[in-house]
Amino acid sequence: MARKTLVYQMYPISWGSIRMMTAFLPRVAALGCDYVWLSPIFESPWHNHGYDVADYYAVEPRLGTMEDFDEFVRSAHLMGLKVILDLPIDSTSVEHRWFLTEPHRYITQEENNPSPVRQNVLGDSLAWQRSNNKFYLALNHPSQATLNWHSHGTLNRGLIETFKRIMSFWIVSHNVDGFRLEFAQLLNETAEGDDTKLNRFLIGPRAVEVINELSNLYNQKAPFLIMDCIDPNGKVCEFYSAETDVEFFTNRVIRSTSICSKTKSLEGLKKKVANHTDNPKFMLNLESHDVPRYTSRSGLSPRTILKFMFSSDIQAVCLYQGQELGLKNPESLSISEILSLDSRKELEHERMKISNETLRRESCANARVPIPLDEYAAQEADPDSVLRIAKALIEEWRHS
Repeated sequence: MARKTLVYQMYPISWGSIRMMTAFLPRVAALGCDYVWLSPIFESPWHNHGYDVADYYAVEPRLGTMEDFDEFVRSAHLMGLKVILDLPIDSTSVEHRWFLTEPHRYITQEENNPSPVRQNVLGDSLAWQRSNNKFYLALNHPSQATLNWHSHGTLNRGLIETFKRIMSFWIVSHNVDGFRLEFAQLLNETAEGDDTKLNRFLIGPRAVEVINELSNLYNQKAPFLIMDCIDPNGKVCEFYSAETDVEFFTNRVIRSTSICSKTKSLEGLKKKVANHTDNPKFMLNLESHDVPRYTSRSGLSPRTILKFMFSSDIQAVCLYQGQELGLKNPESLSISEILSLDSRKELEHERMKISNETLRRESCANARVPIPLDEYAAQEADPDSVLRIAKALIEEWRHS
């Protein structure tokens, strides 16, 4: 019987510091987790909450020091937890020194009107951004320039070696156990592409080539890797499962299921997950830093959600911080707080003038606020709490 795998995601900026996350690790270990996954901790101007990396070799000063991070890893390992870092490999911040001194690493055009018109991952056509006398492709966020992994069908060996060195630095010098590859599907993009549809990113040999090169880390297999996919029907994860050495795949489509009635929500969720249960590399996650709380979106009770997540046919699960408490979208956030916590909704708010009600309901800011630690303590003391139910379900799932 394959061993069940449980990952716990922590969103660093909501904790304020690495030291605060270190203090919380005993509670992560008490859930029976195997891995703790940290959203980006790298130095960043924070225009996209850390995913716009300015230096892959440095810790963001707002979070702490490299010594603080080393203590986090040491503490996690003493508790039997392994540490995964979020590794954005599709783009960097425009404030990264590469963008300033090595523009050949990026997809750029020098024409006044870049053609063809591209869509970014939000589906809009604001992907080309001007920088001085040229344009750069920004498929994720305007502050992030897309890396040019392939040019005229040839793999960029320089980028491969660069990211191998980055991964080796964190593994060898700081004892990291693995990485989550952020938006790896975007590696299918090229400067020569002329398809304006988002489908061009879903399945392609370019992403496979890069992932497998990175998996072969100086003649030895890279440690634990997770890839997050946009997968409408289960075929995308199936493809990358067969073609790459990545250990687990998550599906953004399942995680982003929209608000609907209780009946439709549970049945719809079951059908979507059923497309993946034959894939031994599938990891179920329903919440993260980039979606509202699932309890609020679905209308389902926390117990119903957790019972489904830890059903016997699910082999791997990723819990987002606070999900074990059954947290809902907070009602106290101001509009200014929402916009400061959710850069994409901030862009939509400027362009589309979306209503405050929509902001409150749909913003991922709802999942980026700190865990209420007083609520955590209260649930630990309550034998009928959601937390107690979660722990019991996880224990039963482990032995199912």
